Amino acid sequence: MTDAWSPSARELERRGVRRRQRSQQALTATAVTVVVLGLGGWAVTLTPGWERFQETFLSWEDAQASFPSIREGFWLNVKLFLVCEVFILVLGLAVALARQARSAWLAPLRVVAVVYTDVFRGIP
Repeated sequence: MTDAWSPSARELERRGVRRRQRSQQALTATAVTVVVLGLGGWAVTLTPGWERFQETFLSWEDAQASFPSIREGFWLNVKLFLVCEVFILVLGLAVALARQARSAWLAPLRVVAVVYTDVFRGIP
């Protein structure tokens, strides 16, 4: 006997109501977001210093001229991340292992690890 379950008419009605509510909420959120961002953008462009801001921060020529130095700085950040991340992971693993150590011989290392962790957490 294979009785296939099917939702009741009441459940189907509830699903329809939930679907309409989700659609209405998404439409409302989208409309409110567009209105708020539009009003914010409109208000910003009406401020007295808008032209100066455009010349200073939105200049395409200045952006093109400064791009090589920005690219070099970004590449330096990437290289520093790649080097430092190895040491950070090793140090983090060492601290975690030292905190879990139960041997009496490793008690000084455990104390140092606990103090180190508490200092960086800001616990007095």
